[in-house]
Parts: sequence; structure tokens; C-alpha cells
Amino acid sequence: MRKWVIVTAVLALMACGTATDLPVQTSTSTPPLGGLPLTSLTSLPPPDSFPSPPPVVVIPQASKLIATQVSAGGPSSHSCVVVSGTIRCWGRNDRGQLGTGTTVNSATPVLVSGVTTAIAVSAGLSSYTCTVLAARTAQCWGGNDWGQLGDGTRTDSKVPVTVPDLTSVTAIAPGVDHTCARLSDGTVKCWGSNLYGQLGTVVPQTAAFLQSHVTFVPVAVPGLSGVTAIAAGNVFTCALQSNGEVVCWGAKGGLGAFAPALVSGISTATSISAFEYQACARLSDGTVKCWGNIRSSSPSGSWDTGLGDGSTAGSYTPVTVTGITTATAVTVGYAHTCLLLVDGSARCWGLNHRGQLGTGAFTAPETCSFSGLTSATICRRTPTPVAGLSGATAMGSGGAHTCVLKATGEVWCWGANEYGQLGTGTLTSMTSPALVSGF
Repeated sequence: MRKWVIVTAVLALMACGTATDLPVQTSTSTPPLGGLPLTSLTSLPPPDSFPSPPPVVVIPQASKLIATQVSAGGPSSHSCVVVSGTIRCWGRNDRGQLGTGTTVNSATPVLVSGVTTAIAVSAGLSSYTCTVLAARTAQCWGGNDWGQLGDGTRTDSKVPVTVPDLTSVTAIAPGVDHTCARLSDGTVKCWGSNLYGQLGTVVPQTAAFLQSHVTFVPVAVPGLSGVTAIAAGNVFTCALQSNGEVVCWGAKGGLGAFAPALVSGISTATSISAFEYQACARLSDGTVKCWGNIRSSSPSGSWDTGLGDGSTAGSYTPVTVTGITTATAVTVGYAHTCLLLVDGSARCWGLNHRGQLGTGAFTAPETCSFSGLTSATICRRTPTPVAGLSGATAMGSGGAHTCVLKATGEVWCWGANEYGQLGTGTLTSMTSPALVSGF
């Protein structure tokens, strides 16, 4: 090797001028390097006889998940996303709502068993989940006390079961104990409990009859057509129609009607959301209107968190949310509501005792009416910015947490995390958005 180095160096020096510029020593009797004559260098072993370096082992990095849709569930406290036709869920799993075949909670995303062609997922207000598949069929899994899974039983299922006799599905909305689906022809079918008329099947009989009335298979909601979106609350359901109007049925947020009734004052809605006893609509001008009685209950007490207009009162007539003119979506959660804005930021209002407003703190400067729950005084009555959030394109609000999807396919969540519903790998609640593990 040294012989070649010397020759190369000499040639390089010769190239710098003419042959007379630099005298070249040709004798091999003078040791040029380390006292070794050039002839002695020829006794070194050839380069290919040296030991080869050990092979480099390349460990491939795990690919990041890229979500295309996100949903956050209710007091059951779980979250789900669609990833390339599969579904990942995380959080509480006491009834099998994660769809893994077990009832083990998970603080990181886990794969739902057997689903490979999902186009949408919705984590219910209770302990179950539903999906729409590419074949336009629907599957549900989790709790099934009132037949809300649609498989004709009241038996829980830890893995997805197909809703029979349901085709052409374009959207699905699981409530607490009833489920509704929008079909491609603009009609709606519902199943499960009809205790408060939330199925819209016009059965205003006695309370005793309604208490026992359960529909185990999908039935059409009479008089509906041209429906473009649906949303299910606790005991009511709403539908957005192609003309921008909204109709609801059931109790409380559904205006107490057993059949679809027109929501007054809304004619330009582009999307809707519902949870518990509240519903909201995003209008074409970027404003948002909400209605409902906002009376949420828990073992610790109850509270009224308002409709985003600065008060704590509920209203069956839609009220305009204060200060919002560039909303792209609205999601109603359990005693909190969030808005997505055109610049990719978000704002929320309601309770903040679990960090569900995403403001960076568990505190809030305002109070909401409450009974039996001191922490309910930690509240915002109007939308307040979510700290450090940008680039969000979709969102879902759950029990006391919210998750957003970014344009990059990343998923970020904040709020309560006692069951791992934030998906961060810990059980620590977060007051500002945190990246879900694997994204």
C-alpha cells in the first residue's frame, strides 16, 4: 500500500510543474520511509489478504403510522383511528371496545381484529365502537346491553361483528345505547334502545312500552331523505339535510320529539356533532350554533357548561358561539366542546378540571353552575385557544379528552388519561396536545 501512496505523491508533485522543477530520487538504496527501502515494501502482503471488516447490520426503523380519520369516545374513554384500511384503538377496554379480543386496557394504539378495509370509524358515547367498510357494510364491537351492535343479540363482542341486512352505508353514528347509519340514498336506519324515541320510529306509547322496546336490527327512520350527515347523542339523534337544515329526534337535545323535527334557525349547516344532551352545527359562513340543555351527570354531581355564548344556560333554540367566524368543524364532548379553525388551530370551552380544554393548565378563570363537584368551577364559557396546536385537519372529542388529526397523518390528544385514552404510553393527563405513540 505504501508503494502506491509514494508513487501517487510523486506523480502529483510532478504535475505541479515541469520535470526539471523538482528533482526525483530514483535510487532505491536510500530509505525513503521509516528506514525501509522501497524494495522492502514489496514484501508486504497484498491488500486483499487483510481481514475484512465486520458486516454492518442495519436495523430498519419502524414505520410511522399515518392516520386518515380520528374519533374519540365518551365516558368509556377510548380513541380510534383509521390507518390504511385498518383500525387502531387505545384507552379503556372493559367491554371489548378496542376490538382486540380481550378486555385489557391499552395506553398505546392496538390493532382491531380482522378489519382491513375500513374507511371510517366512530368511537361511541358508551363502551362500543363502529366502522364503515369499503364494501359499504358496517361492523360494531364492545358493549351490547340494548342491541346497539346490531347483530340481533344483547351479548358483548370483543371483536367486530357485522350488522346484518345493512348495505350502502356511508356513515355511522354510535350513541350510548343506540346506533344510526346513513345510507347512500340519503336515508337513515337505526337500531338499539328506543326508550326516548332516539330511533325515530314514532312509537310514543307508554313509558313501560318504551322501557322494554329494543330494536335489534336496523329500521328506517320515517320521513327522512336527502341526509348528508348524522350525529348521535345520549338519547337523541340529529341529521343534516342537503338543504342545510337540521332535524333531530329523541329526548333533550332532540327537542323531545319522537319523530324528526326541524331545528329552528339553521338553514346553512355544513356539518353537525352531538354528545350527551348537546348538539352543534357548523354553518357555511364559518360560524357555529349549538343547542341542548347541557345537563351532564356523573356520580360526583352535575354541571351546566353552556353553549359557548358566555352563559351557563342551556337552550333548545340554537345560540351562536361567541367570536367564531372561521370554523371548519365542531366536535361536542362530555361537558366540553371544541372547534377546528381554518388556520389549523383549535378552540374549546367547558370544563377543564382534566385538562380537556388543552390550554396548558388545569385551571380556568370562570365558573360553571354545578352541584356536588367542586372542580366544576374550573370552566371556560367561551372558546379559548388550544395551546401550541397547528396543522390540524380533523378532530374528535370524547369523555374528557380530545384528539386531532394533522395533515401529516399524525394524531395528537389532550385531556384525561386514566385509561390511556391519549395513547401516549402513559396514564398521565395532558393539558396540551401530546403526540400519540407510533405516529
